[in-house]
Amino acid sequence: KDEFLKDKPATERITFLNEGVLELKKAVSIYPLFADAYNQIGMAYYKKKEFDTSRVIKSKLLDTAAFFYSKALEINPTNPTFHNNLGATLFTHGDYTGAVKEFETAVKYNPEYADALINIASVYGTFGEQFAAQAKFETANNNQEKAAKSTTQSRKNFESAIMYFKKTIDSDPSFAKAYYFLGITYRSIGDEENSQKYILLASQLDPNYKL
Repeated sequence: KDEFLKDKPATERITFLNEGVLELKKAVSIYPLFADAYNQIGMAYYKKKEFDTSRVIKSKLLDTAAFFYSKALEINPTNPTFHNNLGATLFTHGDYTGAVKEFETAVKYNPEYADALINIASVYGTFGEQFAAQAKFETANNNQEKAAKSTTQSRKNFESAIMYFKKTIDSDPSFAKAYYFLGITYRSIGDEENSQKYILLASQLDPNYKL
């Protein structure tokens, strides 16, 4: 568990995760339909990526995590947590389209799932940033028509992100992170008034989120 591990040295945390994986693999060898064990193994591999600086090894750890989440979903395809965890892994791996599909499936099975809702918002926010960067590139190269198209796409994605951040807050009004990134997203579209408003609300819920 993150709470247990957070103050431990890296070596101790890796050992804990490795031992946990071994025990969970024993469990699924005895009971192959133990869906949550596959999910827990996926979570361990996803966590292990934090302790390696090699991009190649990180990529392999993410692939392995995705494999075990998929195994869990083969057994229990309607579990929203499994879909959300797989989505987070795909997002980290750069597969944003696959990620949003998994997050949306998680919300399909649990419409009030705040973690999945904020993850959808994050994907759209990432798309918005990518199109905004593309618009700057096209502007610098005097391609105004393409720049205008990229700007429009950027705005649409940021607006989708705003919608999902608001759905997250509706689902969990105490979710400080959702308020904060809603404020950041408003700033991305030039709405400083709403940006200040939501970042202030975030800071009132959690002082770590500051204006």
